[in-house]
Amino acid sequence: LHPATGPYNHGTVVTLTATPAGGYHFGGWSGSLTGMNNPDSIVMDGNKSVTAAFIANPTIIQSNGTGGGNWASTSTWSGGILPLTTDSVLIVGSDSVYVNAATACANVSVQAGTKLGLFAKLSVVNVTINGKVSVHADTLRPSGTMIVGNGGVYQHAVNGGRIPTATWNVGATCLLTGVAGAVPGNAVQSFHNFTVNCPTWSGNLNMGWHPSTAGGDTTINIGGDINVISTGAGRWQMCAPPAGSASAHTIARININGNVNVSGGIFTANGTSNGFGDIIITIAGDVSVTGTGQFPQSKGSQGTTGTTTWNFLGDFTIAPTLPYTWPTNSNPVGAKWVFKKSGLQTVTIDTNLTMAAANNFQFGDGTTNTIVNLGTSRLGGANCTDLVKTNAKVIVGPTGFVGGGGTPGSTFTLEDGATLAIGSQNGIRATGHGSSGSIQVNGTRTFGTGANYEYNGVAGQNAGSGLPSAVNNLTINNAAGVQLDSTTKVTVNGILALENGNLVTGLDTVAISASGSVTRTNGFVDGLLQKHVLEGTAVVRTFEIGSGSSYTPLTLTFVSVATQGGSVTARTQGTEHPNIASSGIDAAKNVNRYWTLSSDGFGYSSYSAVFTFVTGDVDVSANPLVFSAAHNYNVSWLPLAVGTRTTTSTEVTGVSGFGDFVLGEAAVPVFAVTSSSLSFGSVLVTSSKEDSTQVKNIGTGPLVISNIVSSNLSEFSVTVASPPSPLIIAVGDSALIRVWFHPTSTG
Repeated sequence: LHPATGPYNHGTVVTLTATPAGGYHFGGWSGSLTGMNNPDSIVMDGNKSVTAAFIANPTIIQSNGTGGGNWASTSTWSGGILPLTTDSVLIVGSDSVYVNAATACANVSVQAGTKLGLFAKLSVVNVTINGKVSVHADTLRPSGTMIVGNGGVYQHAVNGGRIPTATWNVGATCLLTGVAGAVPGNAVQSFHNFTVNCPTWSGNLNMGWHPSTAGGDTTINIGGDINVISTGAGRWQMCAPPAGSASAHTIARININGNVNVSGGIFTANGTSNGFGDIIITIAGDVSVTGTGQFPQSKGSQGTTGTTTWNFLGDFTIAPTLPYTWPTNSNPVGAKWVFKKSGLQTVTIDTNLTMAAANNFQFGDGTTNTIVNLGTSRLGGANCTDLVKTNAKVIVGPTGFVGGGGTPGSTFTLEDGATLAIGSQNGIRATGHGSSGSIQVNGTRTFGTGANYEYNGVAGQNAGSGLPSAVNNLTINNAAGVQLDSTTKVTVNGILALENGNLVTGLDTVAISASGSVTRTNGFVDGLLQKHVLEGTAVVRTFEIGSGSSYTPLTLTFVSVATQGGSVTARTQGTEHPNIASSGIDAAKNVNRYWTLSSDGFGYSSYSAVFTFVTGDVDVSANPLVFSAAHNYNVSWLPLAVGTRTTTSTEVTGVSGFGDFVLGEAAVPVFAVTSSSLSFGSVLVTSSKEDSTQVKNIGTGPLVISNIVSSNLSEFSVTVASPPSPLIIAVGDSALIRVWFHPTSTG
């Protein structure tokens, strides 16, 4: 001890240092100075007596390294020396040491790959477990610390008893194997891995992971995985919160930062009827329910005033070995599964599973960008509530569905801002429209008008009667195409994304509002596409239209559009116009396709249009570089001014009005007459006489006869008696022309 003595002036602060001899360590101060600080200080305000205690260092006793054995046997230990109460014990190699009679030591360290089995009490100060310690009676209560390291396993092989307080490092496991009718105490700890494998488990037992008092709020953190292998004939319930009140619910929060694997037994949140309690379980890893494992949402009614919420942040799989019916949910109103992983989340529910009870599914939390792929999963139950939140996307495969029956019925809601990807050939059906399609609940089906809809099947799809008349985004991603079949008009206020395959409208219309737009990777609108035309000058609108397998878009450029603008609807058909013969376009040298435009009557000046076609549309003998164009407006065909021509497009300019448009080489009018000359006989001067001839159009375009004149007006004139002028004779048709002959005085 330094310094060993005085004297010192009154008020002097003296620093004391205790220096142990070899083989000893400082054990603390006593007398006028107490504690474990070394060095430490004392104020000299009187005579002082201080004693430093020194304790002999424990001897380290190692197991034999050849297999271990009974703790009480000298052959178990290196050198044949039994551990004393002051010794530190180190179990090494792959040794297995077991305690059959009460004993003691200072410290024990179970190295990786070794085992310590306790069948009697081991009194110990500190325990370090990197191997495995199995407790077969309530025999391990360290007076100091217990640390379970990475790979270390504490096995509780006793019914009831108590789990020692420990530091559970990453990779540490608490393993329950002995539970029969009572779970161990002191289970409210921050475990890493927690495994239950208790074939003798009896009854529905909870682990006590909840507040101890009403109205409390506690959090249990499981750093790693939960593994449920067997719960015997019973059920493992994590908690049973005491009843709270309407103004102060009791809240139990359980965070599982790893995976949950249930291969046998029943694992659930609770089994309590206590009301006004909220259980919030968040699983950061994956959930896998296989074999004979069961995973009900809640087995307690919670007094119908409590809730159980499972938040899944990883993938989710239920794949039972044999067909069975999913266990009931005892809190059908307040319990739910929430799938809210950031990014892609896979949910797989095997067809071996039948969901008959109330199972409530929520996809997303309204904030997280969650994409849940249900694939072939078939969600069901009785009186289920299924909800897709804003910012969440649910992908339903061709044979999967979200369903549910019961009375008053199961419901489905797709919130605005959410996305539904539809794989069924029948699309989505409206409420009361039968049990087919991707959504099959028997109750109300609510499809938000501000939601997004994506069709991504593998065979041709119908959009279905559930597709609302207005949507945010509409995505077509099906090479086999999608048919609008039940909605007269679908207005897209966001993006119409043509990713793959065609959107076939039939007699229906897909309309792009003033706030909407179209993006295209592949595919087109086969049918009626309407676009809003804003007011302004040089306003351009491209219509992504086509027919069959041919993409033949149309671009309009308006010189100017009046205030408020309006809308234009376009479509193209891949056949020759039925009235091509009267259009002025050669029917043998044209584009076997025509375009139809209509509007809602908005004001504009003229516009130009670029019509695109494919090589297969063009007659073999036609030359696209000399094409003309005609416009059928108010029944009559009018020729159009032609701008730029390419081998697959023709531009027309100065267009006013809408209607049908055709392209091709200009038709050549050629005619034949029955009589090559007319015979009027003797006609007195200043008199008149009538004759007639048959005129037939044998050309390739309409024959227009606007007037008939004399070739020698100084001697005679002629006038048309019938038919009225102008006369249009279609290709192949004939007309009877009657004229009057009028000799002049000099003729």
